[in-house]
Amino acid sequence: MSKLVAPHGGGPLKPLLLPRTERAEEIRRAKKLKKVPLTSREVSDLFMLAMGAYTPLDGFMGEQDWRGCCTEMKTSSGLFWPIPITLSAQHASAASIVAGSEIALADPASGALLGAALLALGLAWQAALVGDDPHTPPCRGERARRRATGSGFA
Repeated sequence: MSKLVAPHGGGPLKPLLLPRTERAEEIRRAKKLKKVPLTSREVSDLFMLAMGAYTPLDGFMGEQDWRGCCTEMKTSSGLFWPIPITLSAQHASAASIVAGSEIALADPASGALLGAALLALGLAWQAALVGDDPHTPPCRGERARRRATGSGFA
């Protein structure tokens, strides 16, 4: 029996990085997709998702999880999660992304693909301004931006 502490949420660790044998094909595929540059925070979040550090999340948060995180510090499943893990995009870029499409996540400085990170878009949504409610410290004063919810990474 392992003496390691179980991952948050009680399930198995969920690293989202594809196995090495599958990466080359995904890199080729990602080169044909629309590139969306990430902020430095989002690059960090992407790496954390890839290595499983944000288990049990299986991608960037959708609107329900984001809203629950900001108002109750819980995901939509009721799991304690006080920090929103979201993907933003400039309004013009987000407006050109069609729900259900895939995008490549790019380094903000070089434009290079970050490990051929792919995001299957389920829904693009406009986050509501949270305001200065002291009961929602992680989201306090967050500006409304276009968000996208993700489901997998290469």
